[in-house]
Amino acid sequence: MKARLVTLKNDNDMKRKVYFLSQCLAAMSLLMTTSCQSDENVTAQEHRVEITTVIASNATRVAYDGKKAEFEANDKLEVIGVPTGTTDLATLPSGSMKSDFQFNGTTWTSDSRMVWDTDDTLYDFYGVYPCQTNYVAAIQGNNAHDDVMFAKTTGLSYNNSGGKVTLAFSHAMAKLVVNISKLRDEIASNASLTVNVKAKSLFDIDIYNQKVMAKGNTSSIRLQELTPRESYATLLPSQDGVTTITINDGTKDYTWLSSTAIPLSPNKITTVTLSVGNDHILIATVNVLPWNYDEISNNGEQAEN
Repeated sequence: MKARLVTLKNDNDMKRKVYFLSQCLAAMSLLMTTSCQSDENVTAQEHRVEITTVIASNATRVAYDGKKAEFEANDKLEVIGVPTGTTDLATLPSGSMKSDFQFNGTTWTSDSRMVWDTDDTLYDFYGVYPCQTNYVAAIQGNNAHDDVMFAKTTGLSYNNSGGKVTLAFSHAMAKLVVNISKLRDEIASNASLTVNVKAKSLFDIDIYNQKVMAKGNTSSIRLQELTPRESYATLLPSQDGVTTITINDGTKDYTWLSSTAIPLSPNKITTVTLSVGNDHILIATVNVLPWNYDEISNNGEQAEN
């Protein structure tokens, strides 16, 4: 039988080895836990909502120079995302999203992040332009006024949209155009004319139903000059109609009083053509037509938030 050399370890050596082994096991456990958490963070990464806008008309949101409608730098709009089927947008339910977006000329950026709750949660999205709380439609002097526009798209989830939401905006206001076909001879050829309409200019908005509602009393609203002595226009909330239009040449008012109210309808252009007689205005024609939908203005902007 062969002799074996046995080396006895003292208790301190054994304790050190056991401690070292336990530390190794703890480090391996921490490494595995961290790795799993990292994988979970990747798979549960939030998906942000990306907004693209188009204006479904070639009229114009500023509405006076006949140019194609396009959003401009510093324009702001409000976007609301609610679980599909939500009808009360005043009290947003749990899981809703809301953010203001600003256009920099190329893209929309938001003041807060909008993220999909889950990949398959269905949302309805609403957009309103401009983004403000007090709406006044009155035009004074030569100041251009922005239109109010709404957009709505429903039943979108991250899975069925890829996270991209297109909002097609349409006009909610009525556009009134006054054309002057003839002026009386005594009005000087160099006289600067002003045209005013008596109507309601204040309104509330209903984002869910995509409409504006005129309110308050009527007042005299000065129209924007398009072509001197020929054409003038303004934007107004839809209302039962107007009956009074006044042309002033700097010395005298020429007023037209209609026995039948002129309709002002949302997304419609009402054109009134007038001629000025010896002592009053003679109406020539009234036409009400939809704003043109034949062309789509698309800034191609992709929102980032």
